[in-house]
Amino acid sequence: MIVVRGDPRADAIAIAVTDALRSRGERATLPPPIAPEPDEHEALEAAEREYQMLRPDAAAAQLEDVLARVDSTGAGLPRDARIDAWLLLAMARAALGDDAGAEAAVDRALAIDPALAPDPARYPPPLLARIDARRREGALVPLIVTTRDDATIELDGAPASRESTVAPGVHVVRARAPHHRAAARVVEIEGPTRIELALEIDPAAVLASDDASDELIVAAGRALGLEPVIVDLHLDRDALRLDAREGDRVAHARVSRDALPSAAADAIVASLRAPEVIVGDDFDPVPWIVGGSALAVGAVIAVVIGVVVGGGTPTSFDARGTIER
Repeated sequence: MIVVRGDPRADAIAIAVTDALRSRGERATLPPPIAPEPDEHEALEAAEREYQMLRPDAAAAQLEDVLARVDSTGAGLPRDARIDAWLLLAMARAALGDDAGAEAAVDRALAIDPALAPDPARYPPPLLARIDARRREGALVPLIVTTRDDATIELDGAPASRESTVAPGVHVVRARAPHHRAAARVVEIEGPTRIELALEIDPAAVLASDDASDELIVAAGRALGLEPVIVDLHLDRDALRLDAREGDRVAHARVSRDALPSAAADAIVASLRAPEVIVGDDFDPVPWIVGGSALAVGAVIAVVIGVVVGGGTPTSFDARGTIER
């Protein structure tokens, strides 16, 4: 799996490296795409049209699907839109003669906003009367959420703190953190409540990030069953420097600033696939390159050769085979 960072050309170079490795018969792939945040606005609007066209059964079915997804993911609709969705479901259920279903929907809306006062120009008097009848008087209760230190909390589609007070009823709590999958839970609260939300690493988010550590990228790749090739791009005054890492192998290459992605990819692959020579501490790499190979001084070669000096840091060569001091 090819991960390239550090330059606007990173995506194009990653594709080119993938193609170059595949042309050698190697298995290579790009990181998976990040799943977009859910957005249920269109589905909510479609359900509202069904209700306006006097099809409350279709409206109720669509709304229940939407709200089930929102409960599952904790996302898709912000706070006010969730209240609208629950009130519309209450109206659809009432139109179908399902008083219990209508009351349950109103209860969900009142849990989000216990002081709910819908616009009478938008909502009919029977719904407003039902809201007043179902409104619960009483003190708010504390809710404490424990999760990762770098996580942010959302309560019923709105930002929240780790310690908040809520109305009794059913709520949706969501936690998000960089490089991790969001976690959500539907919780029925009647008294002081503490919940814990554990977040799992999200390999796609890690691999798309510009600030993930190499160790985190390796862990993300292995979670997908892949060994990452990590390439960092550095734009110098007159060259593009390419530092590549694949497992324990480290390789370096240089190409011109305006090199095509395919040229950069060829340099990366050549450096990674060049043979390693482990030598002693007193070994001078220059005579080995000049005399120990078939190349004459100044000859142009097509690959980048990495020589590990003292079993440690590789000596680097640019795409033409010149030694990088």
